[in-house]
Parts: sequence; C-alpha cells; structure tokens
Amino acid sequence: MEVLGDTHNEVDVLQRGQALLEAGALAEAADCFEQAAGLDNTEAQYHIGKMRLEGYGVSMNYDHAAFWFCKAALKGHAESQAELAFMYIYGQGVPQDYGKARSWFIKSAEQGNSSAQNTLGFMYENGLGGWQDYGKAVQWYARAAVQGNGDAEAALENLAFMGNEMAEQVLDWLAEADGTRGLLSGISLPS
Repeated sequence: MEVLGDTHNEVDVLQRGQALLEAGALAEAADCFEQAAGLDNTEAQYHIGKMRLEGYGVSMNYDHAAFWFCKAALKGHAESQAELAFMYIYGQGVPQDYGKARSWFIKSAEQGNSSAQNTLGFMYENGLGGWQDYGKAVQWYARAAVQGNGDAEAALENLAFMGNEMAEQVLDWLAEADGTRGLLSGISLPS
C-alpha cells in the first residue's frame, strides 16, 4: 500500500489518516491507519481497532479490532485498554472473560479514563469478574463523577437511595464542590 509516496514515517501516515477521517474519506483513512498501525504507531492501532469494531469505513471485524486494541493496550494506551476490556465483557473477538475485562479496565481507569472508572464501579457494584464490593464501586464511581461523568453520578445517587452511606457522603462532597474538579482526587482505592 502506498499512501504517502515512499514515506514510512508512521506519524505522517497517522496525520494523513486523521485528516482523511475528518474529511469523511473513511476507507482512505482506514488505509492510512492500518499502514501506520503496521509501523507500530499506538494511536493508529487504536483508530483502526475502533474502525474495525464499529465497521466505520471498513468491514466490521471483531478479531481484527481486538488484535489492534491489544497491541496498543499492551503499550499503555488507555482508550485501547478500555475498548479491549469492553470486548472481553461482550465476548467480541475474544472469549468473554469478566476477570480480564476488569484487569484492563483497572489499567485504563488508573490513567484517568472516566468511562473505565464508571464501568469498574458497575462491575464492583454487581460482582462482575470477582467479588461484589460496594466500597470499591463507590470509589470508582466517585473518580468518574469528579470528571463530570453523569452516569457515575447517577450510579452514586442510586446507591445513596438504596442506603449506601459512603455514596451519600460522596454526593454531599460533590454538591459542596459546586463543579470544582479534583475534590475527591485524594480518595485512595484499595488494591
């Protein structure tokens, strides 16, 4: 494949793919992302994985999506870690495995990914991939909520409605913060 003449600079190919994506040239963007991903560009691996997962400009292929997300996730790419975790939850391109999903969500959440933090809260609240732990659920929901994740705040409200005192306390802190982020950043999460 020749996208940018003779160049093999994955950053140039990635940028060309991003420009093509913004212009709506999906198939061409996917070609660029796949070329840059093959040159070991983590961001391109994420993009081609996402396009393969959703069938966006290319044929949907869960196996290929999982392959690219895994390559990027192993290099610490937070969004790829979360996407791979969701694939483990639903058994798309990988065997369904809540334990592996939780492990990937933790890696992503620890980097500040609020979607992963919220999903971890849900997993701990419902005992998916391990034991049920309302304390950890509230802590992960709180981390996501301070980033403005409305789903996490709704989950905290639900837990508070069910009588969870820790969730009530977190909601009180959020209300006192009046939109100020970082109030709960000092919450320590058990290992």
